[in-house]
Amino acid sequence: MELVGISSSVNNWLKRQHVMVLDEWVHACVEWLNSEYQEGLPSIAELQQLVYEQWLDSDLNEVGTPCLPNGITQQQKGFFNGNCILQINSLRDVSTPAYSQLTKLRGKENENATVTATQQTQDRFEPKSNRMLMLRLTDGHENIQGMEFAPIPSLSVNTSPGTKVRDSIASSH
Repeated sequence: MELVGISSSVNNWLKRQHVMVLDEWVHACVEWLNSEYQEGLPSIAELQQLVYEQWLDSDLNEVGTPCLPNGITQQQKGFFNGNCILQINSLRDVSTPAYSQLTKLRGKENENATVTATQQTQDRFEPKSNRMLMLRLTDGHENIQGMEFAPIPSLSVNTSPGTKVRDSIASSH
């Protein structure tokens, strides 16, 4: 099979996985893999996995095609349910003060800062604060905000920008 046919096959497989990328990017990726594997291209299944791994490390702003509905950024708020994979551009926990997150991120937490003359106790009826993540997401063309309503185990405040997500997303502009 020639490279154009292989690229088309890989691109069709990616679309079935709800990965929407530029055709040119897939073809360039297959060409690059062809140059890397001098003894010949791996099987189609292996090639699909290799291209998918390259996509995971890519920036959707450069290789993504639109998958969000037109005009979604003009909506005040709403729910988007679809098989669209988005990239996290930024993420922060809005349930804790920004200053404490910044000091923790910089490794400058100071345990003495919480010491007072009186002992602080948490009332037993006072609920422990839960995290609430605010995400800035993109499909490569539209930028939206998403909010975590219930804990998503695979996300944390340490999740790196560029991570790809797929799920039901509540968005607001």
